[in-house]
Amino acid sequence: MSAINDYQTGQRQRLYVRALLNGDDETAFQVIHRMLLARCPLADVYLNLITPALVEIGQFWCDGEIGVGLEKLASHLVLKHMDRLHGMHTSERQRLPQRILVAC
Repeated sequence: MSAINDYQTGQRQRLYVRALLNGDDETAFQVIHRMLLARCPLADVYLNLITPALVEIGQFWCDGEIGVGLEKLASHLVLKHMDRLHGMHTSERQRLPQRILVAC
């Protein structure tokens, strides 16, 4: 990854985390949407944006920098984003009524 891509990734992550912690669902999803418009693979959205954001927010909670309510709000928004991404990338035929949540 080039230095420019590293910088852009860092900017995206900071904007996404800030939006999540502010409860700004629209701005947070815009970060994801811009990545998709730039033809970033869906795996990159999950591995380079969503996962690091959840790790950072979890660390903020662990360190006592945010309360459990704010951590839950951010997690809820991420779940909404994941649901939207799922809806954008599956056909009606592929959708199953069951959902799986994986967490650590």
